[in-house]
Amino acid sequence: MPNSRRRQTAAIRSQFTGESSFFAARGIPRDRSIGLDQCTQVQQRLRAYLALYLFNSGKRAALPDTDLTAAITMYSLVVSAHRDKLILITNAPANVAARICCEADSIHDRGVPGMRLAGVAGVFDSYYLHHLPTGGTLVVTQPQGHLDPPVPADTAAARRTSNWALLGQPMSRAEENRHAAWPAMSPSMTPLLAGLVTRLNLSDPGGSWATGTWFWDPLQQSRSRPDISTLGLCARRLWGSGDDWALSWEGYPFAADLICAMTDPVAGVAGLTVLRHEQRTVLCLGSARLTVIHTPKRSRSTEGRVGRRAAALNAEGGV
Repeated sequence: MPNSRRRQTAAIRSQFTGESSFFAARGIPRDRSIGLDQCTQVQQRLRAYLALYLFNSGKRAALPDTDLTAAITMYSLVVSAHRDKLILITNAPANVAARICCEADSIHDRGVPGMRLAGVAGVFDSYYLHHLPTGGTLVVTQPQGHLDPPVPADTAAARRTSNWALLGQPMSRAEENRHAAWPAMSPSMTPLLAGLVTRLNLSDPGGSWATGTWFWDPLQQSRSRPDISTLGLCARRLWGSGDDWALSWEGYPFAADLICAMTDPVAGVAGLTVLRHEQRTVLCLGSARLTVIHTPKRSRSTEGRVGRRAAALNAEGGV
């Protein structure tokens, strides 16, 4: 793709994702799309399985021990999708990465099973994670990160992360058991669930919809919709098998915003359609069917609470 066309496409992508031009331009594929779904099969599987840990939380969770990882949705996050990696951009990369990576001693069932620290870059502002079951790569970095080559995690330069499970450490029995509980996904369902992850924080440039990392409504001040209670991590459930799955949640985003993000002519999942039957809304991709069920908890006033909670999490406190 000519550089001028790449820059134009990257500018369009940035309007949806909030990425800087640096990250957006490097995620543009050759097919002239904005590149939210164009990735290797390895990366697609990583994103789909990561969805299980982002969209299961609280009292509705279908999997145990997901709240720690799901809580990264309460941070300020920009999701940058690339062919060979998924990048999470945040002001608190150490905290976010620690919620995803497993611990070395395996005492606590925390993080995504099989997630390992492969390396660090910069002054601990970029963390390269490798997922053993899928082979996928996840990078957590700061907005100013430049994707420098990582220093191997087992070197002296990476001692700060000594309690994290490092690349080369096999999965523990506890991790294997947790991984074995993951349901099977059909070839059509995998890209659908992966698409939820890459659209975790997507906004319409025209201001008509936004997903807000599933924690807040970026358009709250510009549209008249009832507030939703966001005190703490809201309950979510993502579960199914094969082609038939369901996603339910209590907090943000509004169901209409999620549907718009998934079906947008520019930023949506190619080929995805919406089926509405009585009280059900189903996202369809090939043979896959994902039923979406939003039962929001209304709040009289959440103004200010979202900002205070997000600021507290981004203050580099403990994990």
